[in-house]
Amino acid sequence: MIRLDPEKYQKRLDEQQPQAAKRRSFWRIFFISTGTLLLISTIFGMVILVSVVRSCDRAFEQTADDIVKIAEDFKKLSEIADIDISEEEALYITGEECYNSGEYAAAIESFTKASEMGHAGATYYLGLCYRDGKGVDKDSNKSIEYFQLAADQGSLKAQAELAKQYVNNGMKDDADKALEVIQRAANEGDEEAKKMLSTFEEQKDDIVEEVKTYIPTIEEKAKDLGLDIDLSKIKISF
Repeated sequence: MIRLDPEKYQKRLDEQQPQAAKRRSFWRIFFISTGTLLLISTIFGMVILVSVVRSCDRAFEQTADDIVKIAEDFKKLSEIADIDISEEEALYITGEECYNSGEYAAAIESFTKASEMGHAGATYYLGLCYRDGKGVDKDSNKSIEYFQLAADQGSLKAQAELAKQYVNNGMKDDADKALEVIQRAANEGDEEAKKMLSTFEEQKDDIVEEVKTYIPTIEEKAKDLGLDIDLSKIKISF
């Protein structure tokens, strides 16, 4: 049986009490300090959050003000420049943008409205659409109608294109129309029409010379048939 010495036991307790008190004091200080830091960081975080929110509000207000200012400046600029685009020109520009981006149905809608208002460029584009089958079925007759209308409205491109259409049809009446249209476009300064007219004149001379080479043969065949004809007096012209 172990016996405890009361004096020694009391002595050990007296020695341990200051250490325990120190440990309790350390943990008390630690928890108080940690809690204080957490509280401070929370308050600081809230301050930062409020500051960010206020900054966002100020930035939004500034952006909105900038937008209003830009709109006002643009309005003033428009008034100073006296910008005035007609409705048919606006429709034509819209149609051209749609045409170039491949939105042919929308392009035709805009071009049709502009054409009805007398816009030659829009009418010319309608001719292209019907010629190439863009947004509509190919229709050479319809394309010629639009090219003719655009030419009458003053489009040099339409006049040159109309001449090509007449030549491609290969009929004499159409060839006469083609030459007339080419001549008119060339007189108005269209470079493509001038080139076409030059080519036509060269081909015309070649055709006349080729026909002349057949005249002796035709006269000889006529004599075999008992006919006496003189084709040298016939004037070959276009």
